[in-house]
Amino acid sequence: MKYNESPNSWDGEGTGIFLGGGISDCPDWQQELTKTFAGEFVNEPVTILNPRRANFPMGDPSAAERQIKWEYEHLELSTAVVFWFSPPTLNPIVLFEFGKYMNRGRPIFVGCDPEYARIQDVEIQCGFERPDIRVASSLEELSTQVVNWYHNWPRQVKEMCSRGINDSDHKDHFFEEILKIIGVDLDQFYAEQATKGLR
Repeated sequence: MKYNESPNSWDGEGTGIFLGGGISDCPDWQQELTKTFAGEFVNEPVTILNPRRANFPMGDPSAAERQIKWEYEHLELSTAVVFWFSPPTLNPIVLFEFGKYMNRGRPIFVGCDPEYARIQDVEIQCGFERPDIRVASSLEELSTQVVNWYHNWPRQVKEMCSRGINDSDHKDHFFEEILKIIGVDLDQFYAEQATKGLR
């Protein structure tokens, strides 16, 4: 496993897992989750993308824009996104990113500290838009979901292939499900196909 922290750029190789969640005035949950992943992803081609910088240059007026740009670019590059909502703030930027990526076709994992003030909102929105998501109530549960996904998605692809490869009536749906399992952003994929004249 590799670890990549803002402002360092990731080259996009392997599986990138973005740690999306509270930073300002919030506990350093990112390091706790990273330590767990380090023990689970030994010798795996996984890179943890952490937007939380050990030393943020508060006196640099251009630092905020560079940080936002880094987060935007690495959210787009990532294979999967982990969202963790924690007190004492409402994590407004995280809520924005969560809404943006909820239906982008890639794996996302969501968890809320039991003391997070808007936990019910997160759970209800997931129920409406992504009923497949089980909102975790602890970092341990959240990390287990991510680890299980990483180790099981090749099996899921094989099962999908064995069920759907001869099902011509549902081949488009079958194809999209395969793309979702492996973390492809469907909107971006189809946009790229359209520019190439393939759709």
